Amino acid sequence: MTIESFDPSKISLWTPLQVGQEFNAKILEFASANAGSGFKFVAKLSSVKSPEQFADLVTSHASENFKLLMDEFDELLAIVKKGSYENTDEVGGAIGD
Repeated sequence: MTIESFDPSKISLWTPLQVGQEFNAKILEFASANAGSGFKFVAKLSSVKSPEQFADLVTSHASENFKLLMDEFDELLAIVKKGSYENTDEVGGAIGD
């Protein structure tokens, strides 16, 4: 691997931009879903009649949201990994590996 074998024209500059756009779109999708979930939680919370119901509702909501958050995190991580693997391959090809 030498400086002379590096060809920057083989590196796609669109890949990071596309990954960033996909990442941002997914973030907005998650924000919308999470806001809706919050409003539904508040609506259910207004109908609580006892401390036991309150505890059950809060516990189930927290559990569901934690699972959802982990799924969202996995999706975002997959987007980032996809972009980083593509970039790694392109840089390797540009260097001449």
